[in-house]
Amino acid sequence: MNGVSRMLLATKSAIIKLQELYFKHGNKKALQLKVTSGGCSGFQYNFSLANPYNNLRIVSELPNCMPVVADDDSIMLVSGAKIDYVTSIVARKFILIDIPKVYSECSCGNSFETA
Repeated sequence: MNGVSRMLLATKSAIIKLQELYFKHGNKKALQLKVTSGGCSGFQYNFSLANPYNNLRIVSELPNCMPVVADDDSIMLVSGAKIDYVTSIVARKFILIDIPKVYSECSCGNSFETA
């Protein structure tokens, strides 16, 4: 991991998807996590493909996987959480689970309130 501490953990399904993305995009892209004010519970998060080192910190870097990056404000809110990748009839997406600072979550799954 080249001295990078993992601030986010990843489930097996997330690792498999991050490997797929790495082999598709190489080092040209990273998975960006962004937490913003909003949603029904106070904060919401979003994942998107981004330039890997656009003033962002690496929060998860595993061998042969696309790195996950985030800004400092987002890191403060979700550090210690797990990234998961879920597939359902309606969506295939990355989600966060087991966020340590969460007080309550909305049923949508993307919105949360911190303690």
